[in-house]
Amino acid sequence: MTKSTGVGRGNNPRSHGNKKRGTDHYRWNSGKMVSSHGYVKVRVGVGHPLADKNGYAYEHLVVWSKAGRQLPTDDQIIHHRNEDKADNRLSNLELLTRPEHAAEHHKMVSDSVVREIRVRYAAGEDATALASEFGIPFQRAYRFIRGETRKGAGGPIQTGSLRANANRNRISFEEQSHV
Repeated sequence: MTKSTGVGRGNNPRSHGNKKRGTDHYRWNSGKMVSSHGYVKVRVGVGHPLADKNGYAYEHLVVWSKAGRQLPTDDQIIHHRNEDKADNRLSNLELLTRPEHAAEHHKMVSDSVVREIRVRYAAGEDATALASEFGIPFQRAYRFIRGETRKGAGGPIQTGSLRANANRNRISFEEQSHV
């Protein structure tokens, strides 16, 4: 019916109150969500000192403060020891200075290792497996392979699509080994 009769979509008394609410609603998240950076956020209420404007706070900060620990200052970071941002057990959290945290995540890789990664990738090995073997994030291995970092380290630098280059290199490597 139309609104002019008084029983339109928003004025129908039978439509009020029959919406799914709480745990029955399809978007119910148990008061938890994952931020765009991969950290778990929990609903603590808008009045909570750690809360954002929607009433959510980072779970690792809530766990840290509930344990009676002092919140990190601007030059400190709470680090996840096992690097799983969803594992917010107190035993997995530690307070590091920013330089300590950077050193933890950006371990130095020698030129010979960068060269070996490039050569083995050109021979057909998987970049993710190589990154795991050398204990570096796969994004960093891809930057080495594409020559975005450490250009002077030597070894073949891949250009264009890495997947296409890997397949082409794998085929040419297999052809050379059969000759």
